[in-house]
Amino acid sequence: MARSFDFLAADDSPAGSSNDWRVQAAHSRRGADSPAQLTSLRTDFLRRHALENANNRGQGRGRILPASAPLDLLKLVDGARRPPEAVLPCLPRYSARLLLKFKLRTPLLTRDDEPFHLFDNSVRKDHLLGAPYLAAASVKGLAADAYQRAFPSREPWQSLGANNHERAHAFRLADPAALRLFGLADDGADTGRDNQSRIGRLHCSPVWFERIEYLVMNPGEPEQAIGTQPIQFEAIARGQTATLELVYVNPYGTGRDDDERSVRTDLARLLAALGHWWPALGIGAKRLAGYGAIEITGVELQTLGWEQPLPGLTVIGANADSGAPTTAAPAEVEPEPPNYALFVQAGALLDADAEAARKRINRLVQDEIDRAEAALKAATGNDKAPARKKLESLKKNQDARRAELKKHHARAVEYFEAHAATQTDTDDTESVSSVAQPAFEPAPVYPWASLQLDGAGAWLVLANRLADLPEESR
Repeated sequence: MARSFDFLAADDSPAGSSNDWRVQAAHSRRGADSPAQLTSLRTDFLRRHALENANNRGQGRGRILPASAPLDLLKLVDGARRPPEAVLPCLPRYSARLLLKFKLRTPLLTRDDEPFHLFDNSVRKDHLLGAPYLAAASVKGLAADAYQRAFPSREPWQSLGANNHERAHAFRLADPAALRLFGLADDGADTGRDNQSRIGRLHCSPVWFERIEYLVMNPGEPEQAIGTQPIQFEAIARGQTATLELVYVNPYGTGRDDDERSVRTDLARLLAALGHWWPALGIGAKRLAGYGAIEITGVELQTLGWEQPLPGLTVIGANADSGAPTTAAPAEVEPEPPNYALFVQAGALLDADAEAARKRINRLVQDEIDRAEAALKAATGNDKAPARKKLESLKKNQDARRAELKKHHARAVEYFEAHAATQTDTDDTESVSSVAQPAFEPAPVYPWASLQLDGAGAWLVLANRLADLPEESR
């Protein structure tokens, strides 16, 4: 857990457990009153926590330190862990959600604003959970940079304005997709054109991680290449897998490029930009020096109310049998059980009979296998091996998957029956009331669908599929 500046500076503040390296790193600095003493404290901390079998000179193999939040609290704040039924029904029609999956090949640097830390170069951590993360603002900036590199302006960049802010302003005004995705932050820029600030449709979430490592940089003299002043700094440890959540909120009903074609075009261009430039340049600070290199591992696209076909896209919730909207169900007090939308749709329980439920579960498992087979057929080059591995795993674990869905179905039935009883009681109470209640038109609920791809080329494969629209929708 993070500690405040005043708390750590107090003479009577507890040092915490010797095993809690995060508290030790934040607490140890208060005893330093000279640069030499600070260096000694840092060396002692690294020897005790960040090195394995350190010798007397403070040398040893680096250790990866756990930094996950206690009690798995990350699942409450990590947007990427939310199920689709908790996100998509709240969005306007044609909106979409992207889950971009990747692996860190090299350490990731993110600058923290912690004022009282043993190391000057500490990674950004949540002040309550203590878990490291890449901020949402940084994600959006990296995405905008990749887009500008992938789809450069016809005019030279330097000619677009006097500074980077004015150039980005002019670039987005000239590119409709960039303007829709990233918006326009005016901040008083006088460009002589439309200066009204606009919020972008792309909403980014932080990317959370669970491990940290310590690195040493020893800049050397140009002539002799001998370092004299080692610099220790924190980094988000390499080898971790992470998932980035990007939500595209389509302003349906405004009449301003709010159709499905515009959404697909924007997402295709975004995925093409990120798929090409993030693996090449990396993410985070000092990425041009090799930090923050990533390897793409997969992507999931979740859509709301899309009508045009997309290979591999399967309806998973709401009115699964039709593209027409249904009546919205009342808000639930308790969270829905896993895969609730697979068994309860349009306010009705599907397959209450045990035999009918068994057949539905068999169809769901077979659909997963069919999607994996389709992904294997579409895969090329290095993508074939992971696609084949996923298909073999699905076939091998069919019985376990059926048993899991059977338990989810039983929980869905219990949840639905409890909810129906509560709703009946509410209706009875309202029927005896003599006060006239205003009539509200129920909000439409559109079907949502999902498409998953694995492999290093998954982002670009999805970009190509999104860009390949039928002729009548171009």
